Amino acid sequence: MKPPSTVVINLAANHQYVAHVRDALKNSALNVNPRIDGHTIFVETPKITRELREALSKNAKVIRVWFMAMIQCTCVL
Repeated sequence: MKPPSTVVINLAANHQYVAHVRDALKNSALNVNPRIDGHTIFVETPKITRELREALSKNAKVIRVWFMAMIQCTCVL
């Protein structure tokens, strides 16, 4: 039985992509360390700290402003 903070990615149907998925997870900004067991990847999700939550909120606001600007530019055309 897996703990609730673990994400399981089953690549049995696409086993050739296990290394690519592992590398993408390691190189991402998610701060995770995937474990591989055959064709399955286990990813422990990090505990959300106050600093991480504030950083995620700030990034979400920046992305929202960018998308709103893109929508306004599209409507002008």
